[in-house]
Amino acid sequence: MASSQHQIVDLLEIYHARNLRNQLLREVRRLRVEEGVLGLDPQRRREVHDYYESMLISSTELLYALGDLES
Repeated sequence: MASSQHQIVDLLEIYHARNLRNQLLREVRRLRVEEGVLGLDPQRRREVHDYYESMLISSTELLYALGDLES
């Protein structure tokens, strides 16, 4: 019983990590495409982009740790 609950928790973690990763990819792409639309100055834009990239790396590492992605 505990093993099946652990597998369900792993699947939920993978599901949420995938969703987070996909959302971050959309945001990074949006920042690249909508250069003047967002109204961010270049420095703030770089900060936001760097934040999204670091979160993307973290979510990808989580997926690797959960065995969802291959290195």
